[in-house]
Amino acid sequence: MLTWYRGKDDRYCVVNAGGDVHEDGCNKISCTEMTILKEITLQQLGALECRWLQEHPERKYSSHVVKNSGTAEKDGIVIVRGKNPKAAGALGATIFLLKEGKAGVITEAGAYEIDGKEFLPDVFYRVDGRRCK
Repeated sequence: MLTWYRGKDDRYCVVNAGGDVHEDGCNKISCTEMTILKEITLQQLGALECRWLQEHPERKYSSHVVKNSGTAEKDGIVIVRGKNPKAAGALGATIFLLKEGKAGVITEAGAYEIDGKEFLPDVFYRVDGRRCK
């Protein structure tokens, strides 16, 4: 997710892939026909990725899906999974935390926007939304 898109003006859409469809078995899909169903925000994309991770716990880590601890840049996202995940972010970032049980199965999830009021920049939070000690 987001390997090729990182600009502030990027747009994200839910699409229907059709025609000749090829998947690499990891995260790349190509197709000869595409229908845009709706445009979504970066935060909605992160939430969809979290749902996908629940269904596919074997998913590999990336720059936006990290193990145990991570940080999101300003207006960006990070998805952290692990036994006791923690994340921090710059102002405007959204952090997604996925607590794993046996075999990587997601047992608890949390998503928090770093708004500078309830959730502060550069402070690490746990899956339940509490600050890390």
